[in-house]
Amino acid sequence: MRIAAHFRIWDVDTWLQTISSEQYGDWLEFFELEPPLDFEVFDKHLAQLNASIVNSNANVSRNYTIGDFSLAPSEQLTPEQLLKKLDSTGL
Repeated sequence: MRIAAHFRIWDVDTWLQTISSEQYGDWLEFFELEPPLDFEVFDKHLAQLNASIVNSNANVSRNYTIGDFSLAPSEQLTPEQLLKKLDSTGL
Protein backbone atom coordinates (compact mmCIF):
# COMPACT_ATOMS: atom_id res chain seq x y z
CA MET A 1 0.00 0.00 0.00
CA ARG A 2 1.52 3.22 -1.15
CA ILE A 3 -0.27 5.35 1.44
CA ALA A 4 0.98 3.30 4.39
CA ALA A 5 4.49 3.16 2.96
CA HIS A 6 4.47 6.94 2.50
CA PHE A 7 3.77 7.38 6.21
CA ARG A 8 6.17 4.54 7.11
CA ILE A 9 3.37 2.48 8.61
CA TRP A 10 4.30 -1.17 8.49
CA ASP A 11 1.37 -2.57 10.50
CA VAL A 12 -1.23 -1.79 7.86
CA ASP A 13 -4.04 -3.81 9.43
CA THR A 14 -3.84 -1.89 12.71
CA TRP A 15 -3.59 1.42 10.87
CA LEU A 16 -6.70 0.66 8.80
CA GLN A 17 -8.61 0.01 12.02
CA THR A 18 -7.68 3.45 13.39
CA ILE A 19 -8.89 5.60 10.47
CA SER A 20 -12.37 6.04 9.05
CA SER A 21 -13.34 5.02 5.55
CA GLU A 22 -13.78 8.72 4.71
CA GLN A 23 -10.21 9.48 5.76
CA TYR A 24 -8.91 6.53 3.77
CA GLY A 25 -10.90 7.68 0.73
CA ASP A 26 -9.52 11.21 1.09
CA TRP A 27 -5.95 9.89 1.14
CA LEU A 28 -6.63 7.76 -1.94
CA GLU A 29 -7.93 10.82 -3.79
CA PHE A 30 -4.95 12.89 -2.66
CA PHE A 31 -2.43 10.36 -3.93
CA GLU A 32 -4.25 10.12 -7.26
CA LEU A 33 -3.95 13.89 -7.74
CA GLU A 34 -0.47 14.51 -6.34
CA PRO A 35 2.61 13.00 -7.94
CA PRO A 36 4.75 10.94 -5.59
CA LEU A 37 7.80 12.75 -4.25
CA ASP A 38 10.41 10.37 -5.49
CA PHE A 39 13.91 10.51 -6.92
CA GLU A 40 12.78 11.84 -10.32
CA VAL A 41 10.93 14.79 -8.82
CA PHE A 42 13.82 15.79 -6.55
CA ASP A 43 16.37 15.22 -9.32
CA LYS A 44 14.52 17.55 -11.71
CA HIS A 45 14.04 20.25 -9.09
CA LEU A 46 17.69 20.21 -8.00
CA ALA A 47 18.95 20.03 -11.59
CA GLN A 48 16.81 23.06 -12.50
CA LEU A 49 18.10 24.94 -9.45
CA ASN A 50 21.71 24.15 -10.35
CA ALA A 51 21.21 25.21 -13.97
CA SER A 52 19.59 28.48 -12.85
CA ILE A 53 22.43 29.27 -10.46
CA VAL A 54 25.15 28.54 -13.01
CA ASN A 55 23.33 30.40 -15.81
CA SER A 56 22.98 33.48 -13.61
CA ASN A 57 26.77 33.81 -13.59
CA ALA A 58 27.87 36.42 -16.14
CA ASN A 59 30.98 34.40 -17.10
CA VAL A 60 29.05 31.36 -18.39
CA SER A 61 30.09 30.45 -21.94
CA ARG A 62 26.89 28.53 -22.75
CA ASN A 63 23.36 28.05 -21.49
CA TYR A 64 23.20 25.04 -19.18
CA THR A 65 20.09 22.83 -19.06
CA ILE A 66 18.55 20.41 -16.60
CA GLY A 67 20.24 17.55 -18.45
CA ASP A 68 23.66 18.94 -17.56
CA PHE A 69 22.97 18.49 -13.84
CA SER A 70 20.52 15.60 -13.68
CA LEU A 71 21.64 12.43 -11.95
CA ALA A 72 19.10 10.33 -13.84
CA PRO A 73 20.39 8.62 -16.97
CA SER A 74 19.38 10.40 -20.17
CA GLU A 75 18.57 7.12 -21.90
CA GLN A 76 17.20 3.83 -20.68
CA LEU A 77 20.04 1.38 -20.27
CA THR A 78 19.81 -2.37 -20.01
CA PRO A 79 21.38 -3.86 -16.89
CA GLU A 80 24.31 -5.06 -19.02
CA GLN A 81 24.88 -1.57 -20.50
CA LEU A 82 24.67 0.01 -17.05
CA LEU A 83 27.19 -2.48 -15.65
CA LYS A 84 29.57 -1.78 -18.56
CA LYS A 85 29.21 1.97 -17.99
CA LEU A 86 29.90 1.58 -14.25
CA ASP A 87 32.91 -0.67 -14.95
CA SER A 88 34.35 1.95 -17.28
CA THR A 89 34.54 4.47 -14.42
CA GLY A 90 37.29 2.41 -12.75
CA LEU A 91 35.69 2.52 -9.31
